[in-house]
Amino acid sequence: MNINQKDSILLKMSPLLAAFFINGMIAVMTGIVLKYIYIENGIGYEKIGISIAIQSISNMIGGMISSPLIKKFGKKSILTLFCVLFSSFGLLIFAHSFYFVLIVMAITGVAWGLCNNLVHVLLIGNHGDNEASISALHTSYAVGSFVGPFIIVLFSFMNIGWRFPVILIFIGSIALIPFLFKVNTNFNNTNIKIVNIPKTNIKLLNDRGFIICVLLYFAYIGIEVSINAWLPVFLEYDKHFPSSLAQLGISIVWLTIIFSRLLCIILRKRMRNHDILAYQCIGLLITLIIVIVSLGTVFTFISLVLLGFVMGGISPSNAENAKSYLAENSASSGIIFAGGGLGSMLLPLLIGFITGKSTVFYGMLCILFFSAFIMLVAIFNKYYKSKDNVSY
Repeated sequence: MNINQKDSILLKMSPLLAAFFINGMIAVMTGIVLKYIYIENGIGYEKIGISIAIQSISNMIGGMISSPLIKKFGKKSILTLFCVLFSSFGLLIFAHSFYFVLIVMAITGVAWGLCNNLVHVLLIGNHGDNEASISALHTSYAVGSFVGPFIIVLFSFMNIGWRFPVILIFIGSIALIPFLFKVNTNFNNTNIKIVNIPKTNIKLLNDRGFIICVLLYFAYIGIEVSINAWLPVFLEYDKHFPSSLAQLGISIVWLTIIFSRLLCIILRKRMRNHDILAYQCIGLLITLIIVIVSLGTVFTFISLVLLGFVMGGISPSNAENAKSYLAENSASSGIIFAGGGLGSMLLPLLIGFITGKSTVFYGMLCILFFSAFIMLVAIFNKYYKSKDNVSY
């Protein structure tokens, strides 16, 4: 593939990359923005867990209903719909009550679920034969996840406040619509290595590879959402970082994730995907322990860099691992993203409950438990794929 061909593919992918960029911004900005809203209005921190849980429930619902909605209304209509729903994030600048926040969280959660499913379907359908496409998509998400909290920190230093970055999300979501209309929605999946996927939901539950994919999404999305929401709180109240430094901490994690995902594009040419996934899940457990027990600002930031490095490859490796199920077919893609939505609901809700009863330190131990779980599943996935001599 020559340079002109690569540029052409990147140009065609750019609307999908932009959608995931905004998706990433919202994912990480949510916890930070909620903290500002709740401080201004005297709402307890335990409500952050409930708010994230509502967003995650809606994300799960969005993932479940995405396939039937796409079939009924078409891909172009759903592309427009999730952009409009994403733009509702801008309503948070008017938030003064807990219930108003919950409504916005529910709307953006549905958008998240629709976006995750449809963007993956379109990317794999159009560019599934390009090994770097999934990594590029998730790198775009990582860039958004870095930029989101970074601009909040930047505007806070400039005494502009957190509301202007939220307005940028509204503008970007609406501006994205005409660009997404240029995405090709008529394709077949002959360029994708499809496994023998059962056509009914009941038979899918007997598919070992499918169950592994659901469990991996369930655990990792729960971990990622919880780290986005609770790591800044942990740094501020357990490590006693200033608020701006705590927000910078999550930006450092996502900046490292960007480089890690670019590195994974190279590693995937030399290593099997399921090996990369297993090694990074093992590293996730180890580095989270280091983050929790680290002492001092310097050592904590070093541990955050390590955390971003090992987190970086898990999400694109999950998608690559589940590529044949995420291609357009029955309900498999919707169930996988609904599983991720369930994880992103349960873990933040559990952390919020525990933090309200004790401290955020014990909430971080919950993330550690989920990390041990995903490590075991990834190791089993590696054994399963190696035993069956699967090359991806």
